[in-house]
Amino acid sequence: MATGKSEKQQVIAFIDYENCSNLTEISLNIYTELIIFAGAKQNNVALPVNAFPEAVKITLRHVSEVSRNNVDFHLVLELGQCVCHYGPEKEYHIVSADKGYDGIVRTLQARGIRCRRVSPDKASSVKMAAPDMDIVIRWANKIQQAAREVRNMPVTEETFN
Repeated sequence: MATGKSEKQQVIAFIDYENCSNLTEISLNIYTELIIFAGAKQNNVALPVNAFPEAVKITLRHVSEVSRNNVDFHLVLELGQCVCHYGPEKEYHIVSADKGYDGIVRTLQARGIRCRRVSPDKASSVKMAAPDMDIVIRWANKIQQAAREVRNMPVTEETFN
């Protein structure tokens, strides 16, 4: 008798290696497939072998032409092909610090596709539910920036207290 917990969720990672060239900081054990996109100027890709799950499929896509956002376009093309092929039966993660992917992520989510962008520094905590963390960080940065402005600084000790 099969239980839902025994089956591993199918998650494909689309890794923008040009944007996050250090895979050692990324928790790769939740992924069933890794598609790594390297730019024309990247001749080597370092793979942390001990970080991979047992039956992971790894594909390396080397984008040979140099042009602005070329790797990004190839990644989105591959993402679109996978979404057309698998649809909502799989989950898709774009591992990149590039916020330019957020528009396509929102579009796919609006169509019922489980997709998200995972920053390399946040990738290790991808399993933790923190969907609004970007909002919290943005507001904290705005508060800090407002506090640094001259008009918000105390002029005298009395106004500070």
